[in-house]
Amino acid sequence: MSTIINAKTELGTAVKEARSSSGLTQRELAESLNISTRYLMRIENGQRKPSYNLLCLIVSKLDIQTESVFRPTLEQSRKEIDRLNVLLQYCTKHQLSIITATVHAIVRGT
Repeated sequence: MSTIINAKTELGTAVKEARSSSGLTQRELAESLNISTRYLMRIENGQRKPSYNLLCLIVSKLDIQTESVFRPTLEQSRKEIDRLNVLLQYCTKHQLSIITATVHAIVRGT
């Protein structure tokens, strides 16, 4: 049951973030989807899950990357990798060799 709750919450968060990023209010998006503002609010809060057809409309209207909805941990991993790449640009060669050795040790489990 908690997996379903997490999925609804993650979906709601993705919708809310995409809507906010696009500059739309809940009312504007709800009207464009032909649903009530209250229903959209419940989707964003993880209290309701949209039908497949409505989900497709939401994803299309907000240009949501489907990975952020269906594989949120992958999306989060990519964000973390991007942050690491930025930080690694400021490392010296010696620091990079230490980091590389550390990562190899972690991956090997030692």
